[in-house]
Amino acid sequence: MRWRTHIARAAGVALTVGLAAQLGPEVDRVWTAATAMSPMAASDAKPIFLTTRAVAGHQDPTDPTIIEALATTHRTARNQFGAHRPTGKGSPFASVYPPSLPRLLAPVAADRWSDFLRQWRALGLGAYVLGALAAGAAASGRGLRPFAAVAGLAAALWLVPALDTTLALGQANALVAGILGMSVALLALGPVVLGALTLVLGGAVKLVPLVLLWPLVVARRWTALLLAFALVVLICLASAENIGLVNFFKDIGASLEYTSRMSPEWLYGGAHPTPPWLWKLHAIRTVHLGGITALLAGTAAARVRWHPTRQRELLGGAAALMCAWLAVLSSPGQLIYAPLLTPALAWLVGGLIGDLRVRPWMLLLAPLVFVLHAVDFDTPGTVAPAARLMLVAWGIWGAVAIRVLAILWPTTPRSRRRPLLALAGVASVLFTAWATVDLWA
Repeated sequence: MRWRTHIARAAGVALTVGLAAQLGPEVDRVWTAATAMSPMAASDAKPIFLTTRAVAGHQDPTDPTIIEALATTHRTARNQFGAHRPTGKGSPFASVYPPSLPRLLAPVAADRWSDFLRQWRALGLGAYVLGALAAGAAASGRGLRPFAAVAGLAAALWLVPALDTTLALGQANALVAGILGMSVALLALGPVVLGALTLVLGGAVKLVPLVLLWPLVVARRWTALLLAFALVVLICLASAENIGLVNFFKDIGASLEYTSRMSPEWLYGGAHPTPPWLWKLHAIRTVHLGGITALLAGTAAARVRWHPTRQRELLGGAAALMCAWLAVLSSPGQLIYAPLLTPALAWLVGGLIGDLRVRPWMLLLAPLVFVLHAVDFDTPGTVAPAARLMLVAWGIWGAVAIRVLAILWPTTPRSRRRPLLALAGVASVLFTAWATVDLWA
């Protein structure tokens, strides 16, 4: 038996090294494609650069007059930001990121725009790679963890579209995806405190990672939550140094209001009318799917109190499900939100490597991989590319939800299994029937 174990380990090492060797050129290709685009086209990063320069100069990063003056100083013409937009949060120089982001970047950011953009793109790609590796490793047992990590990165680089475009435009989605992936690993494998602090840092970049603190609330990890709250207070106070706490929260509120009024173009027009069922999937992805996600993720996180040895599966699954919901929530906008699929997808692929037995959720993962690999998201068709991305995100959420249910099943007492299964079946039928009703007919 011992020689078989050695052969299996040697084969695993060889597969891991071989796959990793294939991924190096792919990372280089993404970086080359991202940096090939002119710095003047990186419109999403320029507001971040200007607000960072404002903070570095001890000025108010939310004051449009100051930002306009800095844009002139750094020779950034208005038409270099892309399309003209109205005043307020839709103006060419306005940032919809929280004021905490320039505060975090100011001490280390370069003074010149081209140098800053290179730093920003490198930070996004580096975090993305680490997050995919971490999320893949979090879903597997100790023996297969290196191979699962590399497999998660392979899925992130080969299957997820528009990564190079996201980096080229200076979008923060690659960075946020990386932070989410690392948080999933830290919550699953520990230390949980470090995972909570990582989520707070992610929330300083973009508020959405903070929703992953919900499983910690249900799991009653009060020490991690207390330290996370302390870090939130510290970041808020540091960010409000030049603008005041009132204006700090006002700016965040204005950004949330602006983004909540944005709707995808394919929903209201285009060459082909939007089918009613696609309307419904777009409509129920917020409150309805969010409530189901919070309930299922909370149930998994609560079980950690009675099954502490299964923290990797339960708490990691809860965090991955929250990531999958965030992907569904953001996917209808544009293809540049595709990197947010990565934490949940890498977790699924890592679990496929870590559990060699056939599971129900694996049957859903196979068509998802095929769709991600075969569909050309850049080609217009009957369904808009962003709408196709939303459908894939829904599929990934379904696969993660099925796997979380499979993890929950052994932790459920036998006397409760049949009633819960019947309740879940009835709820699924009712939800499906309601979701297929055309409310706009």
